[in-house]
Amino acid sequence: MASISREEVVVTEISPEEYPVEVKRCIVELRKQRQRLFVELGKIDHERKKLQNDIRILTDRLAKISFEQAQKMQFKIDLEKTIDETESAYSKLIETSKGLYKTVNETKKSIQDPDQGSRTEMRSTGMGSVRGPISDNRTDGTATPPLVPLEATTSN
Repeated sequence: MASISREEVVVTEISPEEYPVEVKRCIVELRKQRQRLFVELGKIDHERKKLQNDIRILTDRLAKISFEQAQKMQFKIDLEKTIDETESAYSKLIETSKGLYKTVNETKKSIQDPDQGSRTEMRSTGMGSVRGPISDNRTDGTATPPLVPLEATTSN
């Protein structure tokens, strides 16, 4: 901003007849200063509006990004929960499978008891022929497995 300092003003002796001319010259100079200030204020106002617009745009972007981040964080939490639940269910499934495998093997071993071997006899019941162990008198204290119809064992 251009301004006139007190040192720049040179006071000269002027005659009273020159007062109106000098006053008019001062008024013209003051109007020029006012016009320069008006232009500078316009530039400042333009810059202020531009900055406010930039702030609004950045605020909108920030809100959008924050919303997106919140959604993704919630999705991440849900995904971690799903993974934990799936891993837990999988672990239980593996444990159950191991237990089932152990039970099947124990049952298989009890059916093929070393004392009995794998000998079976054919017995006739009211349901047809069945396959079962030769003796129901086990010495190891285990129960005799149920009789399975022969048709069920040979259809595989």
